[in-house]
Amino acid sequence: MSTAKDCPPQALSPATVRAYAGDWALFTDWCRTSGESELPTDPDTVLFFLTDCPAAAATQRRRVAAIDHHHAGAGHRRPGVSPAVRAALGRSTGEPPQQPPAIAAAVETAMRALPSSGWTRGMF
Repeated sequence: MSTAKDCPPQALSPATVRAYAGDWALFTDWCRTSGESELPTDPDTVLFFLTDCPAAAATQRRRVAAIDHHHAGAGHRRPGVSPAVRAALGRSTGEPPQQPPAIAAAVETAMRALPSSGWTRGMF
């Protein structure tokens, strides 16, 4: 697994460095006013931060990338890799998708309404 320490300094463009600096400053200010630990932090804190500081999806993803970058650089686990944070960002969590209960109930009702015939008794 690669960390920020593994990346050469030129790996981040000057624009990315500036954006990450602004995102990190926002996060550390939010942590101070919220009484949360900025480094290391946990996924729940990141989720609260994303909720308290709404922004466009791309901005939220960049903010989490900046938080992860600082954590990796300090030798800490990246909170943005947690399934909960990934899901909040609209990213794959690596876990099987869950059907909402209403949809699961509707599918079950529809399946029960199908006529019972030979094909349901192992004809295939």
